[in-house]
Amino acid sequence: MVASEIRDPQKNLPRALIGGTLTVIVIYLLANSAYFHVLMPQEVANATRVAADMMQKILGGPGASAVSIAAMISIFAALNGSILTGSRVPYAAARQGYFFSAIGRVHPQHHTPGVSILVMCLWSSLLVLSGKYDDLFNLVIFASWILYGMTAAAVIVLRRKRPELYRPYRTVGYPLVPVLFILGAFVLILSTAFDRPRESFLGIVLILIGLPFYFYWKKRLPGRVV
Repeated sequence: MVASEIRDPQKNLPRALIGGTLTVIVIYLLANSAYFHVLMPQEVANATRVAADMMQKILGGPGASAVSIAAMISIFAALNGSILTGSRVPYAAARQGYFFSAIGRVHPQHHTPGVSILVMCLWSSLLVLSGKYDDLFNLVIFASWILYGMTAAAVIVLRRKRPELYRPYRTVGYPLVPVLFILGAFVLILSTAFDRPRESFLGIVLILIGLPFYFYWKKRLPGRVV
C-alpha cells in the first residue's frame, strides 16, 4: 500500500515483505511454544488472554499485568501501522477519480495524504463504537481476505493480459506463490463463512454497498463509460 513512498522499492519492498513475514513467523512460533510449554493444551484452548495466563502462572499477578501492558503497546503500534498504510487505499482511489477528490490531497509540509489519514482515523473510531471487537474483527478479516485473494489473482491476470507493462519488481516464485496464496485465502474465507456466517454476510454487504459509488465515480471519469 505504501510502495510508491518507499525508496528503491525494487530491493527494499521484497526485503521488507519477506524478511518481515519470516520474522513474524519465528516470533509467533516461539510464543506458541512458550504457551504450550507452560500451559496444558486445554488451558490454551479455553484461554481468552493466553499470554497473560501464561505469565500469571509463572510470575503471578505482576506478570499478567506486564503482559497486558505490553499487549496494549503492541495494539497501538499495530493500529498506527494499519491507519498509515490503510489510508493510502482511499488516497489512491481519490487520485484516480474513484473517490472524493479531497481525500487525494497531499499535505504541503509533510508530503503525506493527511486528509485520508484523518478520515481513516474518524471512520475507525466510529467502527470501534459500533460493536464488539470479535464481530468487527471477523467482519473485516472476511472482507479483507476476499480482496487479498483478488489482488493475488490480479498478478496472474495482468501477466497474461498486459505482458508489456513495466514491472519494477516481480513476484518471487511466480506462479506457484500467487496460486498458493489464492488457495490459502479461499480456505480462510470458507472457514470464516462457516464459523461466522453473520459477520461474513455483513462483510459481503459492506463490499456491495460500495459498488454504486464505484460505478458513479467511474461514469464521471473523462473518456470512461460503464
